[in-house]
Amino acid sequence: MKMSDRTVLVVDDHADIRSLVSDYLKASNFSPVCAADGREALSVMERTQVDLVILDLNMPGCDGFEVCRQIRRDSAVPILVLSARTEDLDKILMLELGADDYLTKPFNPRELVARVQATFRRMEWDRSDSKEEERLEFGPLVLSSEKRQAWVNEASLPLTPIEFSLLCCLARNSGQNMTRQQLLDKVWGQDFFGDERTVDAHIRSIRQKLRQAEETLRPIQSVWGVGYRFEG
Repeated sequence: MKMSDRTVLVVDDHADIRSLVSDYLKASNFSPVCAADGREALSVMERTQVDLVILDLNMPGCDGFEVCRQIRRDSAVPILVLSARTEDLDKILMLELGADDYLTKPFNPRELVARVQATFRRMEWDRSDSKEEERLEFGPLVLSSEKRQAWVNEASLPLTPIEFSLLCCLARNSGQNMTRQQLLDKVWGQDFFGDERTVDAHIRSIRQKLRQAEETLRPIQSVWGVGYRFEG
């Protein structure tokens, strides 16, 4: 799919930011649509095929946290948070809610567009890697690379695309210690702009979903001073 065919939803209650982001997206051959608040964003999602969401947090009424929760109930569309909130807790919470990336304001619009492009490149790499079926089985946990789906005890595990890619990467390297930087390079790509805490937030989310599906299922081990190891 060409970049011009990619629809990016820009959600921000400041018209000047919506206009700035839209202009830069158009210059990079994306097709932006805009929403001034959370309710409008959810309405756009219902009637428009959106390929990525750029989401502000501090909005009146339905804020970005609630928008992310509602989107993740039935959609795996990539979500890039663009917010003036710089606290680590806010970043971690949004990543655990299912956001794929987090950029703080004030921001460089060129960096924002680069992150959008990197997200779409990762999605293309994921699809190209999944053309041949790879089925990984670890007791009650089953992963299918072709379907990009995970199951626990034959019940679907609700992972976001980035969570699935991260879990697959660890599972393919079962028994091997992997650093956070290695995981960033393999899953997000070497041109990813985020920091290593992004990995930790997504690992916490995956672990929580695995425990909810099967309390005894804890295949991802922390390796002190290194990173993580999958033990199937």
